[in-house]
Amino acid sequence: MSDYITPVMYIDSTGQAWWNPFSWSNEAKIVAGVVIIVALAIATVATGGAAGGVAGFILSGALKGAAIGAISGGLISGTIGGISSGSWEGFYSGFADGFMTGAFIGGVTGAASNAFKVAKAASMWDKGTFKSGFQSMKHHYGKYGKGFGNIISYKDKAVGFANQNANALSLISSYKGLQHSWTLNTKFFGYGLNGLFTSAGKVITFGIW
Repeated sequence: MSDYITPVMYIDSTGQAWWNPFSWSNEAKIVAGVVIIVALAIATVATGGAAGGVAGFILSGALKGAAIGAISGGLISGTIGGISSGSWEGFYSGFADGFMTGAFIGGVTGAASNAFKVAKAASMWDKGTFKSGFQSMKHHYGKYGKGFGNIISYKDKAVGFANQNANALSLISSYKGLQHSWTLNTKFFGYGLNGLFTSAGKVITFGIW
């Protein structure tokens, strides 16, 4: 255990500073990486995972990125450290650095990547009766989309359905305050897979009715 901590910089007798993770021991770095992965796993499960909606999808990306980043970062940094030092200690030290930084950077990158996918998916939705296409997408996924895997797969299925059936869609005049829209048949609440789409091909609603 450290025998003193400087009052200004909070650096203990071994040179470790709580605010500088690169000064931590190798064990502490590995623990930090594990904590990041476990915390993301708990948050992902709590939000329903990739199929749970926007938050779950983004967190699932962060979890996947953190896990892959930690393992690959640890092995790459460890290999470099082992070769440059010619020792197991060099490998271990490099692995610890790579594991910690890989978990953090991978988590951030994974979350950002899935957030971008969500934003791109929302651009394919019309706002309908909502304030934005994003809100419309979230609402309709929660109501109709759980059987499609995740919110991106739901968007892909909706857009694909509109494209595949473009020549068979029928025009519906303004319905419940919506603009004119296109559907596979003129009966809004029928049975089977169907949707409402704008003339520009954006999704208004989609699901099994």
